[in-house]
Amino acid sequence: MYIKTARVRDYSSILDSGEVCLEAGVNLIIGPNNSGKSAFLRALVPPLLDNPTRISSTQVLTARSTTTLTLAISPNELFYRNREQDLAFPFNGSDPNGQNKLDSILAHPDLNVMLDVVRIGGNNCTTSSLGGSIEELRDLSNPTVVIVRKDINDFTIHGRNSGHDSLPSLLDNPLTECMFYFNAQRVNVGRIAITDEILLKPDASNLPTVLSNVQNTKP
Repeated sequence: MYIKTARVRDYSSILDSGEVCLEAGVNLIIGPNNSGKSAFLRALVPPLLDNPTRISSTQVLTARSTTTLTLAISPNELFYRNREQDLAFPFNGSDPNGQNKLDSILAHPDLNVMLDVVRIGGNNCTTSSLGGSIEELRDLSNPTVVIVRKDINDFTIHGRNSGHDSLPSLLDNPLTECMFYFNAQRVNVGRIAITDEILLKPDASNLPTVLSNVQNTKP
């Protein structure tokens, strides 16, 4: 899975980043100091902090920060990450055209599916945007159908009354370990406490300690 497009609005120093297109592999975000590079990257990682743009120290320009993402993920990875849950795909189970679109997606488990999701500042959950996370199955007025995977190409379809699209919630599960953000370190250079830590902090401030412990215990 990787981020295909991202748009950050009303977050920190960013009023509107516009739609930023990314590719699989290495992407570089380049710009002068204080241009919003770190803020943009931080806005990609859940949860999104409610840090709206300000025009002064006391006046907030907007009410909520938002990050809109399009994620590329293969059906295989999608089902792997959610293997212990039912997946609620939002499409009309009684519509043959909707069923054909779903069959087409499931028949190519290695081709990427695009998920459209949005995060709102202060909320600890990711939700679908534009009426459903998967465009091909998007239908605002349809019932939801649950897909249960038995094997790599073996799926069972069950009806469901709720219209909730559960796919975006996969990104909020800390066990997915799909995103990591290193906060820039500009203080205490060369200073590190001697501890027994083996887990790296999000800002990598304990990197020397972790490397030392890992090297000593797991050469």
